[in-house]
Amino acid sequence: MPPTFLCLGGQRCGTTWLYEALKRCPHVHVSADKETDYFNRKIFAKDLASYERHFEVPEGRTVAVRGEVSPNYCMLKRPAIELIRRLYPHLRLVLILRNPVERSISQAWLDLCHMRGRPERGVAAWEYLLHAERQRTRRRSDYVRVLTDWLGVFGPEALHVGIYDDLVADPARFFRNILRHIGAPDWPLPDELAHQRVFGSRQPPPSAFVRWYYARQYREPVARLNELLGGRVADWLRDIDAALAGGRAWWPWLRAVNRYVLSAPEKVAYAAYDAWRDSRFQERAQTILRQHEERRSAPAPPKRRTALIVG
Repeated sequence: MPPTFLCLGGQRCGTTWLYEALKRCPHVHVSADKETDYFNRKIFAKDLASYERHFEVPEGRTVAVRGEVSPNYCMLKRPAIELIRRLYPHLRLVLILRNPVERSISQAWLDLCHMRGRPERGVAAWEYLLHAERQRTRRRSDYVRVLTDWLGVFGPEALHVGIYDDLVADPARFFRNILRHIGAPDWPLPDELAHQRVFGSRQPPPSAFVRWYYARQYREPVARLNELLGGRVADWLRDIDAALAGGRAWWPWLRAVNRYVLSAPEKVAYAAYDAWRDSRFQERAQTILRQHEERRSAPAPPKRRTALIVG
């Protein structure tokens, strides 16, 4: 069965919490795996039918709202989004945004500590700096690009943008708004999810220099995002400006060394990988579309006829 909604991310923005809430909701069916990662990774090895099997509703349930929560989809480029639109033109989309300074710092902890099985380990300042310049980190926090691409393909009516701060302040209302957008009836949020954080960061706060570095990285993008969202993230700008106010004279110099010298090898390697992956994706997308059209045009299997026995 095809999905009816996708949660695009982003990472470290409450998507695991949302998945757990949707999994408990009787009006929604989500994939058994939180992140199918089909359109960004598994598409190269698996066909569309294997993806759609994630949304087969178990026998005995009648559920019209089906989907997945895959934070990596916020990294998809325009061709992948256009492919999704051609396959599922009526999808409802959910995107959760978090202050990119906080999100990126939290992602550094996830990548360098939690994913390596060392959640108690702290992150050194130089690790934060290198991680901030990783292309995957920057792409995940490029909210203007994410919004522009998905809105440009699906249109504004399809996309619901949730703010992480609103999830923290009022989880029940946050979840209710998402249910309404994806077409599911209202459902009371269980008490255990009202105050639950999943994979909450447990590392000590980074130094003032690290926070300044990340604030400098995202000051202009957040200003553009705030305009795009009609002032919804003005608080982020105030927090970023507060972090920038304490900068030292030599910090911009050290930032330049990290950006243009120390991080250069990773940027070159990622650009080469990205170009190779783009060419592979174009070929695979054509194959997927061809298979999709063949499935749609194939005649339906004949219905079984039951003979009437009179005795």
